[in-house]
Amino acid sequence: MQLKQRVLIAARPAAALLLQDMLEGVLELVRVQTIADALVAFQRDIDLIISTVAFDDSRMLELLQSLLPTVLPDASMVRLGQVCTFLGADEFIDLPGLDGLHGANAGKLG
Repeated sequence: MQLKQRVLIAARPAAALLLQDMLEGVLELVRVQTIADALVAFQRDIDLIISTVAFDDSRMLELLQSLLPTVLPDASMVRLGQVCTFLGADEFIDLPGLDGLHGANAGKLG
């Protein structure tokens, strides 16, 4: 018997259900809705990550930086900021980047 690959699904509920309907027969799915949940789930063996852009208030890149810091190039956040401003955003704030420069929780709002 071949074991199913374990896949982390990082998505809002509606998207996660759609992915579950498509994949649950061939993969073992671990669904999460927040970065905190993903960090806990990632302690188990995960073979693949599927994330939607809107995951946890559009924090998909922050999720990937948290789980795979040596794989995701630093330039990704810079490029994301460029895309956002090109699409009309007045400002792009890299909250994880602020934490890296000024210490933990520097990028927390509120």
